[in-house]
Amino acid sequence: MSLKRKALRAAMLSVLFMTISFTAWGHPGRTDSSGGHYDRSTGEYHYHHGYPTHQHPGGVCPYDIKDKVVPTFPANTEFRSSIKTDPLPNTKSYSSKTQKVEQLNPVETSANNAKTDSNIRSNDIASTYCTIFFLGVIFSSMIWARITSASKKSACNPLIKENATLRIAKEQLESEYENMLASRDKLNLQCKDSIDQNAKLKKDLEDYEKVLAENKTLSEENVDLNNRLHHYMEQVDSLLHIDDTSGIMTYDEIIEAAKVPDGVSFDGNDLPHYYRDATVESRMTVYISPNGKKYHRTFGCSGAYESIHLFTAASSRIPCSKCIPFAAMNYKVPEWYYRYLQLVTRQDRLKERNSKKSEK
Repeated sequence: MSLKRKALRAAMLSVLFMTISFTAWGHPGRTDSSGGHYDRSTGEYHYHHGYPTHQHPGGVCPYDIKDKVVPTFPANTEFRSSIKTDPLPNTKSYSSKTQKVEQLNPVETSANNAKTDSNIRSNDIASTYCTIFFLGVIFSSMIWARITSASKKSACNPLIKENATLRIAKEQLESEYENMLASRDKLNLQCKDSIDQNAKLKKDLEDYEKVLAENKTLSEENVDLNNRLHHYMEQVDSLLHIDDTSGIMTYDEIIEAAKVPDGVSFDGNDLPHYYRDATVESRMTVYISPNGKKYHRTFGCSGAYESIHLFTAASSRIPCSKCIPFAAMNYKVPEWYYRYLQLVTRQDRLKERNSKKSEK
């Protein structure tokens, strides 16, 4: 039982105790031998003799009836007003008689007083006992409630401890669950990163396969170029067996022998230029990237920012399909350029051989 319920029960018992009506007795008031006396506050004479305050209209007591049935009317002035009686005649003479009677019966008056005092003491004792009894009941109820509460509390202690243990276990499980959720989120992020990396690796693999295919094409072209270069070098070697003096050719003779187109000139690196037509000359320059396998006509395409001659780029790289037209995709270095290189190489060898002979 909670503390509020205990307090409420004690309050209800107290209110119940205060609302209980105990038996009360009217005061004898030292009545005379006729059973009546004067009310000093009003100067009115009335009777008691074991009944509520009343009058004797016509000298007859309303309570003195044969069947002894007590009337239900209240003992107040309304009773006197309800009975149409004249006031007591010769009140003074009656009072003087009463005084004489009281004076003539002092023993009876003393006995009545003693009886009145004993009745009062008895009433006080009974009231005291009733009060002690009800207070004992209240305190007993409170003590019993306290004992019952203590016994219930002692009986609930194991349950309270078990509840605390379960609460701690619940908190631990909630903490573990939160840790599992955090681990799951972390694993999801790692899985997402792995998926992205796999997609990137797959794309890189596809690009690598494309590069391999391009390198294979370039390798085949390089093999073809090497074969042709080897063939031309053999021709040059066969030409070197002619007379040293007759074998030396001038620049114009080399141009004519290699059948170089009219208007084409060569720089110090033996690369051709066509300055007569600016459009053709602009196409002689292409662009490459450091790690790229293609050459580009547009500056900056796919990171190509390094300029290079078209013949040099076309001998080792493939054209870009983005910036180079489709008609130029199969462009190859012309034959006259290789013949020019052969003749220039032959000329250089002859000069080197002649210089060595002169030194000897």
